Amino acid sequence: MSRGWRSIHVRNRITDLIRRPGGISRSQAVKAATTDVQRLREDLIQHVPDEIGALEAIADGASGDYLSAGDLETMLEGAERLLILSGTFGLTLLDEVVKKFCDLAAGVIERGQCSVAPVSVHLRAMRLVSPDSPPLSNEEQDNLLRELSKVHAHLGLAEHHLAEEGDQISQQA
Repeated sequence: MSRGWRSIHVRNRITDLIRRPGGISRSQAVKAATTDVQRLREDLIQHVPDEIGALEAIADGASGDYLSAGDLETMLEGAERLLILSGTFGLTLLDEVVKKFCDLAAGVIERGQCSVAPVSVHLRAMRLVSPDSPPLSNEEQDNLLRELSKVHAHLGLAEHHLAEEGDQISQQA
């Protein structure tokens, strides 16, 4: 019985190359990739203090006690780079502190309250948890995050990254 169509197999050079034995094994490829990521980690982690310093320079350049919305937008862009670095390389505490900073900056931009003081508190917290700083104990880490949450509560700002995870946000100072 004829189906009414005919299949013609065309040789594909790429398919032939893929099927040909050779190259490196999967375990060798994973090991090489892990080594490359570790090397990148060491190189890129060194930039974290510089990124924090760039944010501090913007805050230090504020006229008076207030930051402009443009300055805060620029700071959010820098914080995004820090989030990428901290998230990619497993710096969980720095990641949390930077997320809290992003919540703060977004909240004060929306409200038009652009005081330097709460921004500086968050920047100092970033500096405390930077990879080049001495490690904090679990209790100190919890206290740091709790105090940053109190700043948010004082300003009446929600912590969006926590709200998305379903956690309750304490409004108590």
